[in-house]
Amino acid sequence: NARIDTLQDKAHEGLIKINSLSDELENLQQENKNLHEELEEKTGESRSLEISAIALRTLQDELSTKVSELTAENNYLRCVVSTLEKDQNDTKKSNENYQVQRANLEDTISLLRSERDEMTAKITDLLMEN
Repeated sequence: NARIDTLQDKAHEGLIKINSLSDELENLQQENKNLHEELEEKTGESRSLEISAIALRTLQDELSTKVSELTAENNYLRCVVSTLEKDQNDTKKSNENYQVQRANLEDTISLLRSERDEMTAKITDLLMEN
């Protein structure tokens, strides 16, 4: 259970990081848009297009980096989910085995009680005869 909790915490942290990276990406996109508009206003169209191309290449590199980071986080979270599912299945099997063992033990106890009651009755009968 502690292991599952730890894995769930890690999965939660991974999701928080993905959300943070998504927000950062959105901010970068908005910043790029704002820069592009400012350049259009302040310079001639050809200079603006040249600078925008550079900015877009930079943003493309940043986006590629973010995609790589998000892909790595996604793969990690898939592993975490897979581990959690395996742990859940193992726990389920363990619980099922426990229930079977418990039922067997209860049957054995019931049988022993019956045998004890029979022996007690036989001893009582023998004592009464003597």
